[in-house]
Amino acid sequence: MNSKSSRFLLYLSILALISVIIFAGCAKRAKDVAKVGELSITAEEFKSEFIRRYHTETNAQKQSFKDRMDVLETLISRKLMLAGAYNKGLDKKEEIVEAGGQAQEQMAIHKFLYKKEVLDKVITERMIDDYYDKLGEEFHARHILIKVNPNDSTQMTEAKAKIDSIHQLLMAGADFDTLACELSEDPTNAKNGGDLGYFKWGQMDDAFQEAVFAMKKGEISEPVLSAFGYHIIELVDRRKVERKPFEAEEPRIREALYRKNMAEVQQLAADYIVQLKEDMGLVYYEDSLNVVFEKITQPSTPQNISLFSDFTEEERKMVVASWEGGDVSVQDLDERIQGGRAGVFTEAAALEKIIDDILMPSMLTERAKERGLYDEPEAVKAGKDAMEKMMIDEVRRLEIEDKINFDDQTLMNYYENHPDKFRSKPQVTICEILVNDNDLAKELLKKGKAGEDFKKLVRKHTVRAAGKKTDGLVGPFEKERYGRVGREAHKLEVGDFCKQPVRMGRDKYSIFRVEDRMPAQQKPFEDCRDQVKTDYKQEAKKEYEKKWLEKLREEITVEISEKNLRGVMPFEKVEAPAPD
Repeated sequence: MNSKSSRFLLYLSILALISVIIFAGCAKRAKDVAKVGELSITAEEFKSEFIRRYHTETNAQKQSFKDRMDVLETLISRKLMLAGAYNKGLDKKEEIVEAGGQAQEQMAIHKFLYKKEVLDKVITERMIDDYYDKLGEEFHARHILIKVNPNDSTQMTEAKAKIDSIHQLLMAGADFDTLACELSEDPTNAKNGGDLGYFKWGQMDDAFQEAVFAMKKGEISEPVLSAFGYHIIELVDRRKVERKPFEAEEPRIREALYRKNMAEVQQLAADYIVQLKEDMGLVYYEDSLNVVFEKITQPSTPQNISLFSDFTEEERKMVVASWEGGDVSVQDLDERIQGGRAGVFTEAAALEKIIDDILMPSMLTERAKERGLYDEPEAVKAGKDAMEKMMIDEVRRLEIEDKINFDDQTLMNYYENHPDKFRSKPQVTICEILVNDNDLAKELLKKGKAGEDFKKLVRKHTVRAAGKKTDGLVGPFEKERYGRVGREAHKLEVGDFCKQPVRMGRDKYSIFRVEDRMPAQQKPFEDCRDQVKTDYKQEAKKEYEKKWLEKLREEITVEISEKNLRGVMPFEKVEAPAPD
């Protein structure tokens, strides 16, 4: 990947752009399932949360109406908090407004500017429609493959001659299965006559699937060159299949087309950045950049602090680039680089990349504003969503977290009133022999139960290095430790042996005797003070939140539409509809 493309990927977060948020279409507005004061809970909003709770739409449809109400109550609680935040005027708070602006800017640049000015010029609506149309069929084919290295002209010539001779044999009536088994260089499918089974558009190499799409059932193709080599294809069958709705397939189609046309997209993106810099009047001051480069690459330049630590105040003010929106100074370079080593800059022009990194977000922002993309509904919504998330976090802090006060006596009272929370788990100590042979383990267990000195047997036979030093003593440990050994040991009393050897890993076997048992007991306060503090705060938060939500419900009207809630998605088992 060239440097221009790399920089554009950085500026526009291209990985995010091929995600669902970029390729998803806008759904039609559905009816509200609830109103919380002036705020709405839409059917779409509820459906998204409901599916998230139960992981898939299919699983969500299996849930009862009560389950829907439980999820809706969670959303109502969030809306009540948000309404409380609006009532406190938190939507006017500077850092919250700023966060909303940044989110709106990111959406305007990432989804709309990049999509409109780069992606849509490569991945057209016609291409998307054509791809979707082709998903209406699937193909059953088999092939004979002769591999080639496209960079080796001699091999290409030899492979073409070989595939042509195979094609002549087929045209003369030779059996396709037999030739595929004998001559195909596809290691996966050659043995079964080159059978590829059924596949859809998008699952094969482009050249291969384009050839298949143009064929009739029973037809044998001319040699086809793909990224894997030369193919001869026989189309066994093609049939119509049911497709998912276009809205469901579109994101996947866009992503597939992006991967296919990635090089063209990246080149267009790089060209776009070059043109943008020209349009914005970006000028690099080469003389100034040479001065900076020479100074930061001197042997005496500090390498562990800042490359600019020896620059005077006047030198820091020196302008190294300018555009219609302002200047870039040496100080700006220092803040951007934040340390680093001079060795990464092999020429003064390398500093231009740092300047691009500094200016590109502002340039893209200006271009998005010029195009009116900040006013796109999704960009406005992204800003609002970011603001409202911060508003809820802030109002929770004000109404819950800041009101939780406690001292040592409060924690001690909580500790004494909740003794079961601060108890250690039961523990056991065992004497164990670990060996590599199951028959030997059975024999040693039998000897131990018969009264032989078990610790002596440990020292002679155990393969656990630490066990030889401790006479096989392991523990004390809780039930959850040591896997099956731990579970079995906690079922036994002191002096009991395990009933049979316990397999450990692939080829080791454990036999043991319980040496000691320690019942659960109260932990000293000082040993569990941090846990007491955490549990008290969590419980206090729940209590404050409960009372706060009760107060909000008294002040803010909540209306629920059961009819719309039932209609969000079908139930797996039909439930009788209810009027509002």
